[in-house]
Amino acid sequence: MSIRKLTPFAVAIALTGCAEPAPEPEVEAVAMSDEEAIAALGDYWETHYNMQHPDMVASKYVDDAWTAPADGGWLEGQEEIEGWLTEATASSPAAEITPAETIILGDKALSMGRYAVSTTGPDGNPMEFSGAYMNALDKVDGEWMIVGSMSNYDSPRPDGWEWNAMPDGDAPPDVDNQFSALVDEFESAWNAQDAAGVAATFTDGSMAAFSNGPVMMGPGGIESGMAERMQEGVTIEIHQVNADQIDDTHWGSGGWYEMRGPDGSAVQTGMWWNIIAIQDDGSPKIHWSISNAFPMEM
Repeated sequence: MSIRKLTPFAVAIALTGCAEPAPEPEVEAVAMSDEEAIAALGDYWETHYNMQHPDMVASKYVDDAWTAPADGGWLEGQEEIEGWLTEATASSPAAEITPAETIILGDKALSMGRYAVSTTGPDGNPMEFSGAYMNALDKVDGEWMIVGSMSNYDSPRPDGWEWNAMPDGDAPPDVDNQFSALVDEFESAWNAQDAAGVAATFTDGSMAAFSNGPVMMGPGGIESGMAERMQEGVTIEIHQVNADQIDDTHWGSGGWYEMRGPDGSAVQTGMWWNIIAIQDDGSPKIHWSISNAFPMEM
């Protein structure tokens, strides 16, 4: 589908005697820029989600798309994504999507922003929640389509919320690649309660949206935000399971993590996804990062 705007026009028809009707003027189609088309995709997603049209929303994902939604689980393919959307829209939620930044990389693109939803909670009372999202997109036959997506909550969800089940079986194995040292640097700084060290793994124009917290912008915002998030004796173990090249200077890398308390017991686990930007000196840094979390007992 081509997303186009039509210029306004008026048609005057002369009906004098046996005269032929005046021809209608040609309508000039105004093509959107890639940024406008991706913004329109967000509007389409929001509109049809709110109208309880899960099939129409799912149609904007490629056949083998994946998503790691805020409410847990891992979904692959249009069919699974439509099933999740069908359940998510059953309570007639009202969603508002606020895009923040888009990066166009030829026929690939990355976008991130925030969302807010008003709905009915498990107890039948009104409930609101919000969080961040990050999307990877491909231009397919001239149309921008969602390839991958992750979202999270910026505060803990209320008790009684039904979470998506995680996939059965063992977690995928860790990979050792050119970004392993960056993962280790982040993990070591976190476990040393070194907020500045965590921030040093990010680019100047970075964004971090970690589970159950607000979006943090830039190394300064990430440092101050991490200083507030870090808890004495709580450590993190990060597992990287894939890294995919987007273009010459951008990669997508993801995996899962587990946080443990002072007594060694697991206190949080979830998934993460980084967009890595290669710097002028060839070193990798995190440009965008998002993580979500799900209950330890499901």
